[in-house]
Amino acid sequence: MTSPPVALMNTDVPGLDALLGGGITPDALVLVIGAPGAGKTVLSSQIIFAAVRQGLRALILTSYSEGNVKYLNHVRPFAFFDDAYVGDVITLLSMQSLLTGDSGDAADVLMRTIRAARAQIVLLDGFQGIAPALTDSHMVRTALAKLAVQTSFLQTRLLVTLAGNGRDSMFNPEVTTADLVLSLSYQLRERRHERSIEVVKQRGRAPLPGDHSYMIDTSGVRIFPRIEVYPKPNPPKVSLGRARFGLPGLDAMLGGGLNQGTTTILVGTPGAGKTTLGLHWALNEASPKAQTVFVSTGEFPDQLVRKADVFGLPLQQAIAADALRIISLSPVDLNPDMAMSQLLAAIDSATTRRLVIDDMSVLLRVLGTRAHSFLAALRALLYGWGVTALFLLEIAPFDGPVAVVANTPVDVLAENMVLVQQGDVSDKQRRTLAVLRMRFSDYDRTPRELLLKPTGIEVLRPE
Repeated sequence: MTSPPVALMNTDVPGLDALLGGGITPDALVLVIGAPGAGKTVLSSQIIFAAVRQGLRALILTSYSEGNVKYLNHVRPFAFFDDAYVGDVITLLSMQSLLTGDSGDAADVLMRTIRAARAQIVLLDGFQGIAPALTDSHMVRTALAKLAVQTSFLQTRLLVTLAGNGRDSMFNPEVTTADLVLSLSYQLRERRHERSIEVVKQRGRAPLPGDHSYMIDTSGVRIFPRIEVYPKPNPPKVSLGRARFGLPGLDAMLGGGLNQGTTTILVGTPGAGKTTLGLHWALNEASPKAQTVFVSTGEFPDQLVRKADVFGLPLQQAIAADALRIISLSPVDLNPDMAMSQLLAAIDSATTRRLVIDDMSVLLRVLGTRAHSFLAALRALLYGWGVTALFLLEIAPFDGPVAVVANTPVDVLAENMVLVQQGDVSDKQRRTLAVLRMRFSDYDRTPRELLLKPTGIEVLRPE
């Protein structure tokens, strides 16, 4: 006879439930370990308020160093906080007021408090701070172990914040006791603050492995799981269709258009027309039931609209009709995991058919040595969703495209490759376009002239 699945409580922390494979079990001891300023209290409080919104009663025991007033001042600015819960379904007490010199066994005192509050989820914030009320750190660990056993019996979730490094061997006794251990890292790297979270331990389920970026803003903590460990969707049925540019000359060169479900690199020198070609392809056949997502790292949406207007492309109308969505990413301090979180949230596997990313150079710079695995994971996800993708990549004038793409991380996306260049031909500035590679189709290798005019875009026949 099969046991029924354990009911999990959603944390409602963006990205955390995906990291944990669903949520937190009813009797879990959760350790949140991190350096000062890492966000331990914010993350734990966010989980507490999510729990009370789901109908649970909560108890928050504040640290010796902070106390109730400071705690409230600390969490009140966040969007998850609601004063109406405090004093009603959330009981707020100070550990310092409970654990006096004659209070007796710390675990017994805390358990009496938990029972009196009828708490179904408890936060012990800064649990190391009870050490002054005991004799040594061994007694702190003993108290934690007793609490874990008794709260588990009551089916009460227990969240405990500790200062330190979750991988430090000094926490081995606590980690052994815990059901779930979250380690928060907060450090300065190349003048930027970087935050990452790791599930060091989780009983009963397999979390997403490795460390993952997170940020703290007015909404609270937001976690961005690495795309490399995202569950891969089942591959779709193979489509023999084409994703056309809507430019007869170019579609003829491509044997009818790009193969649906493939990835294409559009390589070009500055000013050669990459973005304009990308917009034309993005808009062709776009509709609310066959949407395009356009990611721009260099231009704002209004700038793209103005550029499209110059060439008679109906970008504004497509946006208004929900046929095309623009994601604008700042190249300054770009976090690739955050960027992919925005992208994947915008992609609807049921309706999104095309993706354009302009320009890949920015993403490649911030990814560094991680680029190959990151791009391979992105390609696998897009293929599983049946999305055809066009990646724009800028090269320096006179660079050979093979030298730029071959044996580099971006080659994993180059199932098809198109080159557009601009230079002097017979004392005139001309743009030329060539198809360099198509993995699943025959194609015309003859370079052609590309015209960008207010009346539209045209690919001329070869002379």
